[in-house]
Amino acid sequence: MCTERYINPFTDFGFKRMFGSENNKAYLINFLNSLFGEEDKIVDLTYANTEQLGILPGDRNAIFDLYCTTENHQRIIVEMQNSSQKHFIDRAVYYSTFPIQNAAQPREWNYELPKVYMVAFLNFTMSDYATMPNFKHTVKLFDDDTQTVFYDKLVYYFLEMPKFIKDLDDLEDRKEYWLYIIKNINK
Repeated sequence: MCTERYINPFTDFGFKRMFGSENNKAYLINFLNSLFGEEDKIVDLTYANTEQLGILPGDRNAIFDLYCTTENHQRIIVEMQNSSQKHFIDRAVYYSTFPIQNAAQPREWNYELPKVYMVAFLNFTMSDYATMPNFKHTVKLFDDDTQTVFYDKLVYYFLEMPKFIKDLDDLEDRKEYWLYIIKNINK
């Protein structure tokens, strides 16, 4: 029996109801812009097919919670993961390969790829980051020798919601307001 009075965004239904429809597209854009910053500001986006098929019959498929493309052809996968999964980071990397593969053009192609974002709301703490206090992890391909970003067109955001413990009076920016809403809206 459901004991919550308000929508729970940590369920598939609640998350898609909150962010996954044309009626609520402005909320998703607002949240993503608060996360990405001015560098990759989104003006508009289109919801894309969330079911991605493998290349060959029998290949593993992927079903995203949300999949969008922006007016600049960026690809954005948004996932809500309610419970811990042993190989969630592997799954995130695997999911990000589908927009990359789909960008390949038939016939003549110069290999230019769109920027791909994977945004994962986690309702658990990742074991590799358990002792770290920060709730947001931004991951890009990194050159270990030069200590610089090697490739900035593949970006992962992992948001560990249990670590986001700010009170309403302590919120500092729009991103934190969104995270507060997502974490507390069902109350």
